[in-house]
Amino acid sequence: MPSLDYNKVYDVLIVGGGWSGLLMCKYALEQGLDPIVLEKRSNIGGVWNFTSDPNIVTVQESTCTTSSPSLTEMSDFPMPQEMGNFPHHTAVVHYLRMYATHFKLWERIVFNSNVEKMEKYEGKWEISTDNAVYKALNVSVCSGVIGELNREIEDKVLKGHTGKIIHGGELKKFEEEFRDKTIVIIGGGETAADIIGEWYSKVKQLFWAVSRGQHFFRKFVRILPHRHPQVLDKASSRAMNIFAPFYKGKPGLSWVCNWVTNGSLLAYQGHGMKEFRNEFDFMHSAINKNGHVLDLIDYEQVVPKKAVIGCRGKTLYFSDDTSCEADLVINCTGYKVRLPFLPDEYRFKTIRDMYKHCIHPEESTLSFIGYIRPVVGSISQLAEMQSRFVSMVLAGKITLGSVVELKEEIEFEKIKYIEFVQTDEDRKQSVVEGYSYLDDMAEITGTYPNYWELWNSSLREWYVAMFAPYNGAMYRLNNKIERAQCLQTMERHMIGSFGVMQFAMIIFLRGIKLDMLLKVLGNVKYYFQVSTKLGSVKNSFILRKINSIWLIPKKLLFDHRTRPVNIKIEGENYSVFEG
Repeated sequence: MPSLDYNKVYDVLIVGGGWSGLLMCKYALEQGLDPIVLEKRSNIGGVWNFTSDPNIVTVQESTCTTSSPSLTEMSDFPMPQEMGNFPHHTAVVHYLRMYATHFKLWERIVFNSNVEKMEKYEGKWEISTDNAVYKALNVSVCSGVIGELNREIEDKVLKGHTGKIIHGGELKKFEEEFRDKTIVIIGGGETAADIIGEWYSKVKQLFWAVSRGQHFFRKFVRILPHRHPQVLDKASSRAMNIFAPFYKGKPGLSWVCNWVTNGSLLAYQGHGMKEFRNEFDFMHSAINKNGHVLDLIDYEQVVPKKAVIGCRGKTLYFSDDTSCEADLVINCTGYKVRLPFLPDEYRFKTIRDMYKHCIHPEESTLSFIGYIRPVVGSISQLAEMQSRFVSMVLAGKITLGSVVELKEEIEFEKIKYIEFVQTDEDRKQSVVEGYSYLDDMAEITGTYPNYWELWNSSLREWYVAMFAPYNGAMYRLNNKIERAQCLQTMERHMIGSFGVMQFAMIIFLRGIKLDMLLKVLGNVKYYFQVSTKLGSVKNSFILRKINSIWLIPKKLLFDHRTRPVNIKIEGENYSVFEG
């Protein structure tokens, strides 16, 4: 905790001591600024700092990351290898504490300080907490997207339901009072999938209702059954993104997500289930990376449904003209960003109204870090680049244009993302194609890798930079002092990733338009699934038998549910999840 002088004017006051707040503090210090961090709880970590208190929104007791360290770790502070491929939240908080220690951030953080109000007077921000008042030239809001629980569906569709309703943000673990009860989970995100994975074996029946459909893939993949599982998000190298760009739906590679997630080339959108199908193109909407829970649907342990459209008593009615009696409804429809401490004129309706999704165009002393999310990847990788950019602006190393120029660029990017993002209206306002966004910001900050210089310097260095999975260290390669360490980190992440032969195969399959063919066949499959004229054929004994036989190789060869593994990090016990 810093030695506090309440008359002091800090260069930047940072609201929130979670992942984004720590990054902003670190980069502010790196630029020679004098920052202070206000954290309302008693320790760092934000939502990753688990508590069993249902009134404080955090991760659940069993939560692990859904992105691998390659896409999650800080660019100059690699996660210890023993943390595994998808670290448990306890290991994540341990990592953040190590980060704070390494970069001497602890002395900049004031705990138990809840920001209640901030105003700007005579060129300075005055920030009032529940126990003090601070002054700063700039403010960076890093309090996160996990804000007010979104209860709209409870107030509309579920109004009058006589069973119990709980928001997913209030749940920390399985609640014994619901053992052997009938449960309905609403929402297609990763929180819903986490709850399903923990609850399905303990309840009488579990229905999963997803109103707008959902794309899925697994954390781990086996392109061939005999191969050791690979981490799917490592298919993200610079070379891969050139030949199978994310913003074009990864042509030549999208079939892999269907094949490895559900054991079928015709498992459109990673599931092949009519209840979860939507009209969104691959990589143009949010993706649920907990695809292993789809096995529970295949083996009839979870019942998939489309939207809940109404209720009467305990009875819920679905859009497919079916119903069920629900003892408990778990609402996993997300959160609303609320920043009540900001003056009305500075609160954004959507983060797209901010320049580069992080700087207020009319008040450049106010910034917001970590309020966008990528289609695939992690918020932390975007938050780090935003922190670098904002810190350089505050230090005078990047000059912004006029208000008119900033607003013109904001409108241009709004149009671009309205065309790119194909999802519900709320997510449309905060989702970006992560790798394009990062490259754009890297160009502005001067950190986009000079691949030509790497080629001339060392063919091996160029190869690692081009073929290693995405990692923030790539944006440090221009610094020759840091280059060796960055390449070492990137090379480590190449282990178990997609090799040159697989890369060549993807180029070939893109060339023969395999994805396009499979999309057509997937549409034929969907037509067959929903056709009322073919009902007797679909329900025939022969087809049901074929379907059960079809699942045998999938079950034996491709299913690889994640299981907890106990590890030790510096003498402390943690759980990680491996394939």
